[in-house]
Amino acid sequence: MHKYGSKDIGQCLQNRQVVFIGDSVARQLYFGLGHLADPNLPSSLPFGSDKHTDYSYTSSSSTLFQFYWDPFLNTSHTRDLLKGGETANPPALLVIGTGLWFLRYAETSGGLSVWEATVESVLAAVSRSMPGLADEVVFLPVEVPVSELLSDERAASIHSADVDAMNSDLIQRLNRPQRTPSELLNPYVPPPPPPVPVSLPLVFNIMLDRSHTEDGLHFSEPIVSGQAQILLNLRCNDALSNTFPMDKTCCRRYPSPSWLQCLCLFLIMAWGPLTYFLTPRLPADSPLRKFLPSPIYAIPLSTFGFAIGLAYLADRTGLWLKEQKQYDAVLFTFLCVFFLACGLVTIKRGDKDLGFLNREQTDEWKGWMQSAYMSCSRPYILSCL
Repeated sequence: MHKYGSKDIGQCLQNRQVVFIGDSVARQLYFGLGHLADPNLPSSLPFGSDKHTDYSYTSSSSTLFQFYWDPFLNTSHTRDLLKGGETANPPALLVIGTGLWFLRYAETSGGLSVWEATVESVLAAVSRSMPGLADEVVFLPVEVPVSELLSDERAASIHSADVDAMNSDLIQRLNRPQRTPSELLNPYVPPPPPPVPVSLPLVFNIMLDRSHTEDGLHFSEPIVSGQAQILLNLRCNDALSNTFPMDKTCCRRYPSPSWLQCLCLFLIMAWGPLTYFLTPRLPADSPLRKFLPSPIYAIPLSTFGFAIGLAYLADRTGLWLKEQKQYDAVLFTFLCVFFLACGLVTIKRGDKDLGFLNREQTDEWKGWMQSAYMSCSRPYILSCL
């Protein structure tokens, strides 16, 4: 992930608003995100202030951070906001978090059954109001508590099994099953409902560490800041310009290729087939023969072009899952130059031409591939040293 600072956040959220709705877990994340955007804003609940109230702060980049205390998601303000009619300028980020209060006060709230009905109502309202409700809507998973650190009063009503059931219910609601091939051919089977345009960052619970909490529910600043960074990567990576270094690749669409990229890719992929089909049919005195190699190189050129096209698709489209691409540009450049120098110093001329990509060439390229891999993997090099 890209590590956002106040400058990057200001570029992404300038003159916009970020809205949090929910309980104390959502409130803690609200303060953590606001503090990242502007270090002058409080990083936690101000001492002596009312915990069960709304908060509003404006950062130095004119970003309005708002928090609405609504652990049961049943206030009139929340209902109006989910209708999309609260303001003509929709929030850049809308974060909703609830769940533990339904367990903590099950007798008055109605418990799990009312929580499920509330979640269904909220998700339905979001589906109706999108895309005008907010640029990005996030529904926080129910936080898994550290049971042994909970107070006796909380431990009596908040159980990990119930939290797991609530998160499983959220996953099912947001990942509705699609129709099977047989159902697609059956005209009497109704189509599945459209997916709910809501993000569910389940990784938030994986990030929790019992050593970073004192009461089993609220975690320290490093955990909260890491969760806030995930929200920023989700919202801002696709909004900021994708320039070198490419360190904002997660949670974003790849930029469209330029006409020059398309032209180069087409020429590389089409050179071999054109050589194969066009060269034998050209007259011996045709000037085009100067630009086309001998037909014996058509298969190698086609193989090379196909490999380049496949590599482009694998790295620049959604056909394959994207991988983390973290590297040190200075170290990578140094090692590439170092290995290039080693190759130039040890270069030898072969006794005879053994053909395209012969065994000696492929064995040598295997070694260079290992060197390139080591150049890209700084932790691997450090462990070897």
